[in-house]
Amino acid sequence: MIPGPVDRLSFFAEQHRRRRQTWRHTALCAVAAAVVGMPMAMFISPIAYLVLVLGLRQVQKFVAIPASTWQALRDIAGVIPAMADSLGDVPDMGLFDTIRYVARAFGTVSYPFDSWWLTLAALVLPGMATTTLVWLGYRALLRRAGVGGMLLKLGARAPHSDDLEERQLVNLVEEMAIAGGLPAPQVRVLDSRIPNAVAIGSGPDRAVVIVTRGLLDELDRDETQGIIAHAVASIGNGDLPIALSITTVFQTVELIFTGFDALLNLSGSAWRDLFLVARCALFGGRNARASEAVSHLLDRRIGEFRDDGIQGVLADAGRDRPQTFLGKLFKRLPMFQVVFFPFLIFYVLSLLLRMQVWLVRFTVVGPLMMRVWRTRRHLADATAVQLTRHPDGLARGLAHLAAEGGVVPGGQWFSHLFVVGPEAAQMRKDTALQQRLRSTGQEAGDRPMAAAAQVSRILLEHAAEERTREKAFTEELGGARSHPPISARLDRLAAQGATRYRPDPLQEARPPARAGLRPVVSTTLGMLIITPLVAIAGVLSVFAFSAIFMFGVLSAMMFTAATMALLVPLMR
Repeated sequence: MIPGPVDRLSFFAEQHRRRRQTWRHTALCAVAAAVVGMPMAMFISPIAYLVLVLGLRQVQKFVAIPASTWQALRDIAGVIPAMADSLGDVPDMGLFDTIRYVARAFGTVSYPFDSWWLTLAALVLPGMATTTLVWLGYRALLRRAGVGGMLLKLGARAPHSDDLEERQLVNLVEEMAIAGGLPAPQVRVLDSRIPNAVAIGSGPDRAVVIVTRGLLDELDRDETQGIIAHAVASIGNGDLPIALSITTVFQTVELIFTGFDALLNLSGSAWRDLFLVARCALFGGRNARASEAVSHLLDRRIGEFRDDGIQGVLADAGRDRPQTFLGKLFKRLPMFQVVFFPFLIFYVLSLLLRMQVWLVRFTVVGPLMMRVWRTRRHLADATAVQLTRHPDGLARGLAHLAAEGGVVPGGQWFSHLFVVGPEAAQMRKDTALQQRLRSTGQEAGDRPMAAAAQVSRILLEHAAEERTREKAFTEELGGARSHPPISARLDRLAAQGATRYRPDPLQEARPPARAGLRPVVSTTLGMLIITPLVAIAGVLSVFAFSAIFMFGVLSAMMFTAATMALLVPLMR
């Protein structure tokens, strides 16, 4: 336990710093999403043009459509085939020579509007606009349910008025809400021995604070007040709409791919999912339970591949007896395979796009969004200090949660919303595993084979346990941490005047530093070896991402060219 600094950091300065970081990281997320979203937008643009062309044909029955409009649409439809024709036979040359050759070839194409960038905008912007509209509509649909609503189904109940601890909890929540100028959120108690708290909902007017019974039993009043202040600060800072936006971004992408699966994969389960979303949008928009069901459905679909439709037909190819509807149909009526072939090509192209989106989400966009969320956790800590004027209470509460807290069973998918995420329990689990491995090695003594067998068994048990545990939402975003390390949060609170607490899981069991030149030489050699490896890995990563992006653009151009060619007869 180390006293806080005399020249403490103002919580206002900490809040200002974290808000600036939020804006910078959000801008990076927006740029990354716009760049990597171009291939998907090119996939969606032909569908948007199909709707536009069909609409114009209906309008043409009443009002004459200028011939220049139809000509512009035909020019847009023919630009990708013209670009492909301009390449001819690409000669065998180096990478940069090939890029220059392609650039010169594309420069000879007669682009619509006499501008290549306006043509690119015509191919990309309709898809981006459609994606944005789908996201805004879907976000509005789920706004009533908010985020984390499924946690209420884990047994959360209203506080008992005859219980002193739970009555004090209600008073603390109301006190912190008044200090923050917010309407008092609803309070629910979850009968779990794991100490933690979470704020859910869609905004200050529809917020709910859920506190576990374990937190009330194990923490004193100041510690409980600090944890509650963090949850209320998260509500007041607008973290719930941010969490809703992050969730709906990835659910919207999955909704779009569900549409691709329905149209291109001929998936019956995709059609059922779309029907559920449409029914919720048309008839259940005011029903929070229906919105939660749709959100949970798309959460489960993120990262999954459907086993019906064309995917099921491909799986049936190696079976004596088909198990899917389409597989049985094609076996009885082989002539339908001729109709099936174009869908197979489109499905493969959409599959390539899905892989590209998954890789970028896993390695770029997801980690950036989690960086934004970690910044918001520091902001909520600083705001909690402002609400309580007592940084020690929050610091002691976080230290206790580091030693005993975790995510309640069934709430792993929403772990990013809790005051303390799964990192505390994971740290304790890793520490226990290390101690077990160390004791195994000591017990084995001079029997290395027995020690190796025992260590292998322990690691296999650990791997099996990891496979069976509940999946978290952040694992679909590259596995980036949703919370900063608790030690880092305690450091920032110490800078604001809190006493520095170090519970057992955070004790850094480091061996004493060695004197002499040996550590310096080891560090220097390590840097000389590691620095070039990191530089090489960075260069390879840039080339890999460039190749993935170009691969996605190429598949999107092939899909766009094929589908726009089908629209040409309608543009007359």
